[in-house]
Amino acid sequence: MTPLGLVVWCAVLGPIYLLVMARAGAVEEAEVMLVLSVEERFGIDLGPLKRIAERIVG
Repeated sequence: MTPLGLVVWCAVLGPIYLLVMARAGAVEEAEVMLVLSVEERFGIDLGPLKRIAERIVG
């Protein structure tokens, strides 16, 4: 598999995997808080991921 093929494969399957894991309840609050703290500490904007994380936490 070429590097470009790998990137495309991850771009297609990544969101599907995240959606399935969120729907299955496989994500715990501690994991969501870890993602949010990484965003805050490094100053990265994880826009869509942050909105999904906030919905999971409630």
